[in-house]
Amino acid sequence: GSVSEERMQRNVVVVMPDNDAVPRVDQHESVVQRIQCFAKNHTPVGFFDGTKTCHPIVKSACEVWRVCGDVPMHRDFNEACSRHILPQELGQLYPVLAQPILGTHEEQ
Repeated sequence: GSVSEERMQRNVVVVMPDNDAVPRVDQHESVVQRIQCFAKNHTPVGFFDGTKTCHPIVKSACEVWRVCGDVPMHRDFNEACSRHILPQELGQLYPVLAQPILGTHEEQ
């Protein structure tokens, strides 16, 4: 059968990385979880490179792992995530930038 709007709102989470244009092409009827998208060592990713850099699911999964960890499983994703984050970045909040990393077309 079809999926109701209520089930979408309760059971679906859209992960929306900064500077990824793909999840912004449509309206979402579900929870939207925004995540940051930086290169290694907190290096900003420009808006024009954002979709190529920020859209891959592995990059998003590594960002969630960087921020949240993997308690209680304590799995080690270093091998898969080593091209996206440094070990010393795990569990660390990035400093707030003077200007948010958003496209000029997006409201703040």
